[in-house]
Amino acid sequence: EAYIVLQNDFAKNVNRRVFADTYIRFFIHAIIQSNLFELINVNRRAPQNLICSENHKRFDMAMTVFHFEKDAREQGLLIGNLLFNKLAEMNDDLPDRDAGIAAYIYRINNRFEKLQSIANRLEEVPAVLIQYALMPVDGIWMERMEAVRHAQELDANNPVYLAACAKLEEEAGDLQGAELDLRAALDIWPDQASWHAWLGRLLESTNNLEDAAECWEKAVSLYPGDVEYLEGLMNVYYQRGLLTQALDAGLAAVKLDNSRSKIWSLLALSYRSIGNLQDALLCAQKSSELARDECEPRLVAGEIALQMGDLEQATHYSQSALMLNPEDDKAVQLMADI
Repeated sequence: EAYIVLQNDFAKNVNRRVFADTYIRFFIHAIIQSNLFELINVNRRAPQNLICSENHKRFDMAMTVFHFEKDAREQGLLIGNLLFNKLAEMNDDLPDRDAGIAAYIYRINNRFEKLQSIANRLEEVPAVLIQYALMPVDGIWMERMEAVRHAQELDANNPVYLAACAKLEEEAGDLQGAELDLRAALDIWPDQASWHAWLGRLLESTNNLEDAAECWEKAVSLYPGDVEYLEGLMNVYYQRGLLTQALDAGLAAVKLDNSRSKIWSLLALSYRSIGNLQDALLCAQKSSELARDECEPRLVAGEIALQMGDLEQATHYSQSALMLNPEDDKAVQLMADI
């Protein structure tokens, strides 16, 4: 209903500057916030971050009215882009008080020269610097990193800038630097579950599975109903050989969402590792049903069926995998074993 009201008012007042001063700003802070949070993996229910908000009460109201649940975000961003474009048309040379808004408009519309210009002019405004730093432009990584580092110096207690540093470092392959900045961000926002999960993924990539498990455990403890966190926890448990814990995490995950092929595949591998081939095959079959275009679940099912001595089912899954990818080495090997 809020979207409808906003659209109707937009249609009636599209050329009135007062509209830009009220409705657009009312909406724009929530949109910028949601977009920033999405770029640096912040949970929607994160602690309030006000770096882009010149009117905190309106920002609070906007985040309440426009919830930004996953199913509403696409519509919200679509409407937001229309509003931003209209604001830019009404006043192409946006004043300094709208600097954060202008920087965001220019970034999402790929007007990088405009964004670079405003960043050069307002190099002491963190809300501008972070938009510049998050530009997806090749060849200026060092400049982007310097911008977000400076933003972090200007607002040292805001962990969003540290997370943005981590994002850029990960982008450049500096995983150690990303880990350090992400840990520093978590020192400020220790209840930010998605950052714990992000850190867990970073640590997995460097094969630090013990610390990675602790990160995933923290994420799950903060949001026990998040299936992605349970899947991440299950995966790292499986890699460490903690099969009972892996099964517990996987079974908790499928109770929440039984449509994720990867979880069923991990359950199959875990059951096989403890010698429960019957349940392993059932889980592998479920995984292959959900991932109809992937070879791996069929190979797992075929290997388990072969291990059970069920050559008919093993052949079925092997042939199914080969039909998807005739050159898959594992599928060819499985057929040879059969």
